[in-house]
Amino acid sequence: MMSLTEPETQALGSLADGLAGSDPRLASMLAIFSRRVRGGAGGAAVLVLLPPPVRGAAAVRAARYRAG
Repeated sequence: MMSLTEPETQALGSLADGLAGSDPRLASMLAIFSRRVRGGAGGAAVLVLLPPPVRGAAAVRAARYRAG
């Protein structure tokens, strides 16, 4: 398990406070994530959020771009 130094903990707390003031919904999601990570038994599971798949004309453009 990784532990943070006191300055790192204070920096994260400052970031969380700023986030709470600027985007309360995102701050709420961060709090939920933090509780789940702290409460995990034997290790933390991390949820990776990916952008939605590209469809339609945008998918065709993306495929052409990747093909070079």
